[in-house]
Amino acid sequence: GVPPVPVDREITRDFWSFTGPRAVGQASEVAVSWIDTILIAGIVSTTLAGIYASGTRYLLPGLFAAEALMQVTGPRISGLVATQRHAAATHLVQAVAGWQVVVMWPLYALIAVFPTPLLKVFGDEVVQARGALVWLAVSMLVAAPFGPASSVILMAGRSRQAMLNTLLLLAVNVGGNLLLVPEHGISAAGLVWGITIVVAAALPSWQAHRTLRIATLGRPAAVAAGLAGATVGVAALLVRLLLGDAFLALIVAGSLGGSAYLVGLRALRVELGIDALVDGIRRRTDDD
Repeated sequence: GVPPVPVDREITRDFWSFTGPRAVGQASEVAVSWIDTILIAGIVSTTLAGIYASGTRYLLPGLFAAEALMQVTGPRISGLVATQRHAAATHLVQAVAGWQVVVMWPLYALIAVFPTPLLKVFGDEVVQARGALVWLAVSMLVAAPFGPASSVILMAGRSRQAMLNTLLLLAVNVGGNLLLVPEHGISAAGLVWGITIVVAAALPSWQAHRTLRIATLGRPAAVAAGLAGATVGVAALLVRLLLGDAFLALIVAGSLGGSAYLVGLRALRVELGIDALVDGIRRRTDDD
């Protein structure tokens, strides 16, 4: 086997210089996810805080999907960056951004257009979180095309920069909530969290392009967004005008738009790299 590498001060310093900022950044990410609910409870009421927390849970599927893609592609991005293969890294990151849009755009387009029936699942009183949910859905539509930009920064070994980014996001979130929530309530909290989500995607994307020559925005995300908008988005808007913000309208829009969307995905599966994604999942399943 490979002989163990003896631990010395240089290795220890390199280890903690990466993991120390990463620990702070991870703690800040967790704080951003929950601090708004705590602030609403303190500023407005615990009842509205509970309504807000329930109503914004539809954000979780997109966040989980983004995190899964980051975890899967992170090591590959790290290897490409370490070997200065910026063109290959750009191609991979833009492909992942396209996959992210493929998953998120139809979901959050429907959420943005039909928030009321989705919120009524948790009870009629949770409909008060409609404004917050719409802001968050729109923010996810805006943020998705940037892809795993934060993963690029972290996998390049820049944990200190990633930490500073998350601390900035925490400041934006706390400051925005303290400024807007007392007067505008939970809708403002959704707006602030939405702004935080967009900044969390756009800031590392700009940093990756400026310092690493890796562009996260690209054609795959644009194609996927155009397809989702032309199918699910158009269907949702037309059905909303005809049937209103109701559960039946959600089902009709999802069925019509979703069917057209799947047909479009099949036609564009090569350009969007869907075949490669499916093959990769199959190989991973077979290996397991």
